[in-house]
Amino acid sequence: AAGGAPGAAMPTGILTPEQMRAVNPNFREGSVVYIDPKTGKPQVLQAGAETGAATAGNERMRTGQAMSRDAALQYAANITDTPIAEIRKKTPSEIEALMIKRGGRVLQGGRARTLAGLPGIGGIAKTVIDAANADLMAPATSGGAGIALTQNPTGPITGADVDVGRMQFPNALYPIDVQAQMIRSILEQAGQVEEYDAKGNKVR
Repeated sequence: AAGGAPGAAMPTGILTPEQMRAVNPNFREGSVVYIDPKTGKPQVLQAGAETGAATAGNERMRTGQAMSRDAALQYAANITDTPIAEIRKKTPSEIEALMIKRGGRVLQGGRARTLAGLPGIGGIAKTVIDAANADLMAPATSGGAGIALTQNPTGPITGADVDVGRMQFPNALYPIDVQAQMIRSILEQAGQVEEYDAKGNKVR
């Protein structure tokens, strides 16, 4: 359960280590915990190691890159209905090609943007679009938080910062070829090829 001083406002965005301990002392050191400003609920986007891990400076940047990479791989796996182990064996360019070939959905791209922009029903349409692509929401949030950490490795990360990060991560409002290009770019920048062996096992 959330803790902290009685009557204190719940922090939002990505918590600092101090905020994380105040909200729940059971969170592991080195974890990345995000509190959605809309719901106030904490989400552990990246669990810290049992022995703890530094979260400042370059370490936090590396954590952000790893989060973005892992979220991109999971996003590609979900949208193509491909086991994550198979996705990990592929290069960023191969993942891009697979997404273009198998990632198309009915409520995606131009059709989704048109529905979301309709006067009077745009909000309802957005809810329907989100429901149709619910399996993409968690990796998109995690990827956006990773991007926010990478871009600001030392300062506080707010909910607005995570939203900006999510704008740099794919979502169903983009055409599938744009989503695929974004995933390829994220993986190339994060060094996805070096992180997995030929069998799809994580090597570090």
